[in-house]
Amino acid sequence: MQRKVNQFYPSYQRHAGDIQVNLVPYGEATTTNESGFWTFECEHGPAECYGNKVHSCAVELYPINQSIEFVVCSMNTTNASSDVNLELCASSSNISWSLLKDCINSSQGDELLAANGKTTDKEIPEFIDSVPIILFNDVFDEEILTVYYEALCPDSKEFITHQLYPSYASIGEDIQVDLIPFGFAEVLNDSGRIDFKCQHGPDECYGNKIHSCAIDLFTVEESTEFIYCAMNSSDSSDDGNLEKCADTTNVSWDSLVTCYSSGEGDKLLEENGVRTQHAEPAISHLPTVVFNENYDATLEDAAITDFLGVSDTVKVSVYYESLCPASKHFIVQQFYPTYASIGKDIDVDLIPFGFAEVVNNSGEVDFTCHHGPEECYGNKIHSCAIALYPVEESTEFIFCSMNSSDPSADENLEKCADTTSISWDRLKTCYTSGKADELLEANGVRTVNFKIRHLPTVVFNENYNKVLETDAPFMEYATVKVSVFYEALCPDSVEFIVQQLFPTYASIGEDIKVDLIPFGNAKVINRNGRLEFKCQHGPEECYGNKIHSCAIALYPVEESTEFVNCAMSSRDSSADENLERCANTFNISWDSLENCYTSGQADKLLEENAVRTENVKPAIKFIPAVVFNDYYNQTLENAALKDFMGVVCEFLDDEPIDCKRYNYSKIQSAVKVSVYYEALCPDSVRFIALQLYPHYSEIAKHVDLDLVPYGKAAHSEENGRWDFLCQHGPSECKGNKYQACALSLKSGSETDVKFLNCIMRSRPSRLNFVESCAQKFNMDVEKIKNCSTSFEGDKLLAANGDKTPPIAFVPTVVYDDMFDQTAQDQSLVDFVAVVCSKINGTKPAICDDRTLPKVNHWRIY
Repeated sequence: MQRKVNQFYPSYQRHAGDIQVNLVPYGEATTTNESGFWTFECEHGPAECYGNKVHSCAVELYPINQSIEFVVCSMNTTNASSDVNLELCASSSNISWSLLKDCINSSQGDELLAANGKTTDKEIPEFIDSVPIILFNDVFDEEILTVYYEALCPDSKEFITHQLYPSYASIGEDIQVDLIPFGFAEVLNDSGRIDFKCQHGPDECYGNKIHSCAIDLFTVEESTEFIYCAMNSSDSSDDGNLEKCADTTNVSWDSLVTCYSSGEGDKLLEENGVRTQHAEPAISHLPTVVFNENYDATLEDAAITDFLGVSDTVKVSVYYESLCPASKHFIVQQFYPTYASIGKDIDVDLIPFGFAEVVNNSGEVDFTCHHGPEECYGNKIHSCAIALYPVEESTEFIFCSMNSSDPSADENLEKCADTTSISWDRLKTCYTSGKADELLEANGVRTVNFKIRHLPTVVFNENYNKVLETDAPFMEYATVKVSVFYEALCPDSVEFIVQQLFPTYASIGEDIKVDLIPFGNAKVINRNGRLEFKCQHGPEECYGNKIHSCAIALYPVEESTEFVNCAMSSRDSSADENLERCANTFNISWDSLENCYTSGQADKLLEENAVRTENVKPAIKFIPAVVFNDYYNQTLENAALKDFMGVVCEFLDDEPIDCKRYNYSKIQSAVKVSVYYEALCPDSVRFIALQLYPHYSEIAKHVDLDLVPYGKAAHSEENGRWDFLCQHGPSECKGNKYQACALSLKSGSETDVKFLNCIMRSRPSRLNFVESCAQKFNMDVEKIKNCSTSFEGDKLLAANGDKTPPIAFVPTVVYDDMFDQTAQDQSLVDFVAVVCSKINGTKPAICDDRTLPKVNHWRIY
């Protein structure tokens, strides 16, 4: 432990400004709670439990730099649990010993240590049995590598000398090596005497024993180096070579000989045999390589060929169709040029099938393809090329064929085969023999199992990531699907559809697939099998939602979209006279809409919309919600609400002429800034008063601000009643609720920030102060008061709790839904500078000559 302290603290002193330290004193202790009383058992006895508790209190009560100094000081003493030493260390670290004693002797100390136990149990893998344990960015960063091998096995020798040891020599501090020499040997018991039968003869048994002794008697660095040296020699069981390796690696040859001749080597090898025989799954080949005690064949294959990962290739799987225009554009314009440029870094995996279907006709496999029989033919020819030829040749062939005027015409396919060293006769034989059917059926299985939703689908390293696929420089779209989840009477929905969606649709509608879903924040109520709806803006909105649903279901998208836009442009968009007028204007039968409504069909349609709305992942937080290509991305939505046409034009590969004429910046979206704070938190007050408020008006139009009063509170619901527990007591819960209600009025971010600055500087938990600040900025005082004393206020505060991520510090500032510790630290010193660094395009004047600060957050707050 002392060695770890000596390593950690000097590094911390040098890099304190660049690291966030989280100390968790607990280790291999155990915790029990009986009748509300905590008891602990620690690995090194009660004194260690006491020390752990003292450290826990210091970490909780003081800034991290002080608590680290205290912890290091105490662990550098001769007795780290002595009150005398602890008090001296507290004094030298500007920590109150009496305050620590109060914490230790109260339930707070027990609760802190118990919480550390929960953190340790949650974060640390079960197979780790050494302390201390270091996690970087909340991830355990040391690999446990277990290698089952034999001393004279050629494959074992190849792996250890060419893969394992060179990697270990390079990054040994990140690997915990566990070598187990035994392999396919057998343990023999001859009249109580242990003997062994090894795969490569008695010499291997001797080598296995010597290796076992080295592993048992010496450090992992020394034993690993010795074994590498031995297996790298011409005869790795020869005493001369083994003694020479021992001498060069600080391993005592005499101690190895004594271990072998005394019978200790037999016992060690027998133990290795037990471990090998109990391996799960059973050892079937050598060497067997296991990471973190979980066998993964794919990972093992990669380790045996490239343990250190120096090849660094990217596997790119493309699910496509041979006649799909979007697939053709992607492969010809994006994928192949990239492959031709950096092909050595790409592991290509092409899967032609797409939205085809496998049909079984009387035992014979057949296919129905998205673009007809010609596409099935093309898919089969591609499958044959991929199966029969190296990836370079098959990829070039597929590019050539899809770049032709007709990718399924034999003359074009044959021409492409000839130019890429592929035998056309061989492809035809593959097709006519039935082999192509088998290959395409296998592609179908892969495609169906992957559950693709659009073509082409691009997957990196066998992990589908929609954002990565969309953001990849070679991924563009022929058309854009836009799903809008909205409400018929919602002002924000009206503004978006009338001012953003419809003008864009009228301009470039042929490039947009519009999908309107009227429902929003409504609720479905089932009364004895009879559907009822409760809508956010009253019964009139439910009526409007149903009429919209009927129009969308009964008429083509062009007519229904025009009808919805007309209705929402009306002064009263739920009045029959306006709805009927809009229907007549756009060739929609008003009678058919009325029949749909009165027949109950509208109820079913609205219920379906409810299911779709509820199933959006991540959950919708705002109405209207705008979803592109079936993937909900809040950053894109925020941009679309301000500049829908700009976002759509950015998606399209061949920009329509109206996009080229349109004066937009490449998705100049506002920077989303989420502030998770507490009403009575001093650090929250300082951030809002000193960082957020002073210059917010100068950056407001570049910021999409999300203020979330909740912090480290907790909430629960029982029998329809919400209970809240806040970090600074019940008054803070009251203050958080007042602010949640005020922010729900959507007065605009500039007004919200001014209001927050006013109330946070006064008495956030006193209603009269809240009213005074609200009146000052023309906010509806009565609505705030009614909200805060009703179920609505509880619901808003609970929703804030649900959207607050696990946070270590209050306030926490998050940009574009991605937490970054450096940005967090910098925001507490110069919030404007961080926002400026994230603005794309033209920046406001306040950003001129502004640079990001280099800070240590705990020295500021």
